[in-house]
Amino acid sequence: MIRPMEISDLPTITHIFKQANPKTTAEAIHKYTLPVLQEFPQFCWIVVHSEGTKIVGGITGIIQKDRSAGYIMDIAVESSYHHQNFGHLLMARELKVFDEANVSSVELEIHYLNAKVIPFYYRYGFRLQKIKKDEYGSGQDAIEMNKTFKVN
Repeated sequence: MIRPMEISDLPTITHIFKQANPKTTAEAIHKYTLPVLQEFPQFCWIVVHSEGTKIVGGITGIIQKDRSAGYIMDIAVESSYHHQNFGHLLMARELKVFDEANVSSVELEIHYLNAKVIPFYYRYGFRLQKIKKDEYGSGQDAIEMNKTFKVN
């Protein structure tokens, strides 16, 4: 089941996002996720395991003020729930909401150490745009991907 993210979900979501990105801190994740949730709640979702109320993943996004483009800030599923379609449920919901908002494109960024997820994004029409050298410091690059929508 997918439902809107709530502020009370932040401790669990912070843990899941941290698990997916060990190069950051829980404090940093909480610091940027809270304002995203407060300003763009329509782009923040969690997925709950069907056998209960356990949150197993989440996605957060933002939209530019002129509504021309969206940006996926984070998407992660708890590692013990990988390969069970939870990530697909989250991505499908997020892209549907972006499409309904009539954005022309959606962008995301991947830490180079997590490049194994590129095929997941390819399934949703994202394509590689560029490599951002040393984006995270200490020689840590970022991979930028973009998906273009047909404008209504």
